[in-house]
Amino acid sequence: MTQALLYKLKEVLPEYKLSTLKNMLMIVQAILQKETICLYKLKSNIGAISEKPKTKASSHYRKITRFFKAHALSSI
Repeated sequence: MTQALLYKLKEVLPEYKLSTLKNMLMIVQAILQKETICLYKLKSNIGAISEKPKTKASSHYRKITRFFKAHALSSI
């Protein structure tokens, strides 16, 4: 993931922290690579994208679920 893209996105969405935007870009990249929205299947790609391949896939799964819990579009 390039820093230029991250900072360009920050200009468009200034109310979000850089870490939040970085996680969002990571998830979007994983979705495009795996061609699925199944979080369980995405967890294996997050390590390579985040340049942390030695981290357990279960940790990446928790990271993804925390992102969606913290940034839910609506609460029912």
